[in-house]
Amino acid sequence: MNYSWKITNKKERPFMKSGAGFTLIELLTVIGVISTISAMSVPAYSVIQKNINLKNYTKEIVSNLRQAQNLAITSQGGTAHGIYFEQGKYFLCKIDCSATNRTSSFDLKNGVEIIQGIGDSVIFKKLSGAKSGSGASIVVGFPSGQRQTIQINSVGKVSVIN
Repeated sequence: MNYSWKITNKKERPFMKSGAGFTLIELLTVIGVISTISAMSVPAYSVIQKNINLKNYTKEIVSNLRQAQNLAITSQGGTAHGIYFEQGKYFLCKIDCSATNRTSSFDLKNGVEIIQGIGDSVIFKKLSGAKSGSGASIVVGFPSGQRQTIQINSVGKVSVIN
């Protein structure tokens, strides 16, 4: 067969068969299946996003606890340093974490809250970096959902427990 690229008659199209294509019912079925799969994946995406937010805020708090500990070890300003926790936020602070000694503020967003540890201070001793007093636990999470616990022992080790 000799196929020519020049088409002179619409009926002479060897590359298109008669009746080729999709029917309206087939297209609607595919659209319906895609819509159903999309509708089922939206709640799963929401749960995954909440878990990511929780882990990110937990890592941020741990990072700031370690920063406070490093400031205390280097005895910056000649004082102890720590973190003070309030509802929906926490503060990097020095000496005793009173309102006048708070140096930086960090907000928790996207529904993440301090569940346990509101009103608590985690103070690290200057030069040693050990925690003043006994160990502490800060619980971060959603009021009716997943939570993560940050533990600080008396020697200053900061760890996350799922």
